[in-house]
Amino acid sequence: MGWKGKYWYQNHYTGHAGYDNTGVAPSFEGRSKRLQFYNDWYFKRLTSGFPWNRFSAEWTGELLINHPGDYRFYTASDDGSKLTIDNSLVVDNWGLHGRRYRYGTISLNQGWHPIKAEFFENGGAASMRAKYRGPDTNNRWRYVQPYA
Repeated sequence: MGWKGKYWYQNHYTGHAGYDNTGVAPSFEGRSKRLQFYNDWYFKRLTSGFPWNRFSAEWTGELLINHPGDYRFYTASDDGSKLTIDNSLVVDNWGLHGRRYRYGTISLNQGWHPIKAEFFENGGAASMRAKYRGPDTNNRWRYVQPYA
């Protein structure tokens, strides 16, 4: 259970567009049970030498939905983040900003759903969290914990 993560260390600062990792091999790959990175130290725990600034990440997995219905998701991130389910953008929290919450709702059928979270950190503090609520969580906020 958890997210399959890819991390890219960058050698330059970026603007609101974030970093383009197309065709670039990740600097590091690993798994995370949940996206629960409250600050820089949580990222630094992933591996020795993880940078304080100028990095990006992509996490993927399969989310199992047992009870169909409307599900609400959020990301809380510093800097930008996006959350995609079934190839549809559900949460758009992209750009340069301090920790900010953005929400989105999607109707999901019972079964497996591909899920992807993207994130970038330019400079300063870093954080990334992803939670959801809906029929499977008794409408209580829970960390998204897909299978990867």
